[in-house]
Amino acid sequence: MELGSGLQFSQDNTVQNLLQTKNQMEQQLSQKTETIQALTEQKIASEDRATRLENDLAKEREDLANIMSKFEAKKEEHQREERKTKQFEISDAKQKELLGKKEQLIKMGEEKHEQLTAQNNDLEEKSKQLDEQLKEQLQTNRALEQDRTM
Repeated sequence: MELGSGLQFSQDNTVQNLLQTKNQMEQQLSQKTETIQALTEQKIASEDRATRLENDLAKEREDLANIMSKFEAKKEEHQREERKTKQFEISDAKQKELLGKKEQLIKMGEEKHEQLTAQNNDLEEKSKQLDEQLKEQLQTNRALEQDRTM
């Protein structure tokens, strides 16, 4: 503003200071809006990832249940074969061969069960970590929302 415009010099300085403060506040608002948008996008990405991991975990659990079911079926089959073997008195060589195959199948089933249990534990740990990350992200988002509303 010019000095001849009807405002005193101190009023002119006050107006200039207020305009400058207004501009700074608009810049801060713009920056906070961009930050909120970026955090919202991160939150959505984290939620999508958590959903994918939960789906993967559910699939792994389903696979584990199927393997356990097959394992139980093999175990029952093994028991039936043992009874049949005793009833018909199969030769020692044949009996040893059958038992070896059955034990190998059981051992393979147990190893697969151990692998899937370890994978399941890993997925549960990852799920817990993601839950913690989501909680932290939500807290950050809430704090930013509160800051923005102030």
